[in-house]
Amino acid sequence: MRELELLIPTLFGLEGLCADELRRLGLPQVKAENGRVCCKARPEDIPRVNLNLRTGERVLLVVGRYHAADFEAL
Repeated sequence: MRELELLIPTLFGLEGLCADELRRLGLPQVKAENGRVCCKARPEDIPRVNLNLRTGERVLLVVGRYHAADFEAL
């Protein structure tokens, strides 16, 4: 099954609680950062996370990343 990367923005100070909730839901590679939490998930985990996560603002799916040296590169 394909593994996806999820990004969950949180209010500052709630990153640890959100990461704990994701670990309790059984998601692998949960990493708390300032203002957000990243984790790996399967496609069938996304609805479960949306329904059971209390401290995250929304669940975002990372579709790509690249380095932007300045605002014009965006």
